[in-house]
Amino acid sequence: MSEPTYDSVWKALPDIVLLALARLAEPRIGTTIRPWKTDIKVLFDRDLDNAFLVEISGLLVILLLEYQNYADASMPRRIFHYAASLKLSYFQQYQQDIIVLPIVIWAIPGMKPAPIYDSAIAADAGITCRYREIRLSEMDWHTVDPLLLVLAPYLHGFAPTELEDAAVQMYAAAPPEYRRLLLGALLSISQRKYKDIATIEQAILQRVRITMDEIFAAIAEGPIGLKIREQGKAEGKAEGKAEGEAKGKAEGEAKGKAEGLVTAITVLWHHRFGALPPEMTAALGQATLDTLQRVLEALAGTPTEAEVRALLGL
Repeated sequence: MSEPTYDSVWKALPDIVLLALARLAEPRIGTTIRPWKTDIKVLFDRDLDNAFLVEISGLLVILLLEYQNYADASMPRRIFHYAASLKLSYFQQYQQDIIVLPIVIWAIPGMKPAPIYDSAIAADAGITCRYREIRLSEMDWHTVDPLLLVLAPYLHGFAPTELEDAAVQMYAAAPPEYRRLLLGALLSISQRKYKDIATIEQAILQRVRITMDEIFAAIAEGPIGLKIREQGKAEGKAEGKAEGEAKGKAEGEAKGKAEGLVTAITVLWHHRFGALPPEMTAALGQATLDTLQRVLEALAGTPTEAEVRALLGL
């Protein structure tokens, strides 16, 4: 497995950040956000980025957040398929219809397809599906909700030299229980966006008076690590169900759990030691669940690179 994907970082963002993002497109969204899990991956051979149950003016709604970091002319059709499938899944469970609010979050500048899927053949015949958009590159980083500074590298007018100020501002504004998680996410995103931020990173840690080890522990043990592991487990269950046999389901769950652990390990390794070497990728792919769990627990502490390698027999 390679370094964490673009989606894996986004999917691990705390709920308070997701709410702050969603409210840019729909300010009436309530304060509660609950994950909505389905087996839609079986239909599309991919998972939806984030689907949640929220309330808008007292009405229960499925909120779909789709993160996009490349140009995709098929986005309107994809959103229509996802929204229709979410509605069908909900109806099959509860025999009730539900509104789906799709929001596409673009992390790249440039031209985008119009936010509407229109397959009508006449004014009164066909299907139309609209969605809302958030274009990060058009949002001035000086004026956004401080919680959204976790996405500062994607915001308008932001430069690497301003990372320290943005990090400290976000850290001060965040609830205490989320500060380390958000700082870890910001540093991870920044490392992807910029070549070398080691000096800036150390300056940030000194100003907020925490260590990278504390951030690693927060990532591994807090909501971010939990989300990554739950995602892997859920994917495994869906895969096992598609196979339709008890053995296949067990194997699918084990595979999904292993993938979730490897993703969490890769995130922590990336923060601590940099890019994951090929031999580590190969070893993680062959490791047992018990071994992967021991490696993850080790990375939550203060191990050396050699100590982590030794757990994998390297």
